[in-house]
Amino acid sequence: MNAPDPVIYERKIRFSDCDAQGIVFNPNYLVYWDDAFTDYIEAIGLPWDEMVAKGDDVLLARAEIDYRSSARIGQSVQTRPWVMKIGNSSITFGYRTVNAETGQVLVEGLQIQVIVDHATRRPKRVPDYIRELIARQEGWEQAP
Repeated sequence: MNAPDPVIYERKIRFSDCDAQGIVFNPNYLVYWDDAFTDYIEAIGLPWDEMVAKGDDVLLARAEIDYRSSARIGQSVQTRPWVMKIGNSSITFGYRTVNAETGQVLVEGLQIQVIVDHATRRPKRVPDYIRELIARQEGWEQAP
């Protein structure tokens, strides 16, 4: 099974993203990853409001980020999210943010998202419909 094109989130670095030297504040990369995550779930056909309407939600449980280089005001960055693993109640996403012009890796790492019941906020098994949508996007033969 061939995977569709990867989801790529692009952002031009703004003044508000940066410190006085014009370098992106490190925590802002996690904001870019959150935007990329939103783009990913929409790209696989899972708008947030539809997921919530089914009683499901997602909470960030863990983030790991390795800083390699810096982006500066006026540059554009691209973030690519992908699913590394689906557990019982969690989904591990990999992320890589690069300079859009040079391809230089700026940051990379992962986030673990936990599926929860929207009403109770308690973890629950990753529903089959989410597993299937991710498997299709990632080009997996079947959903784990």
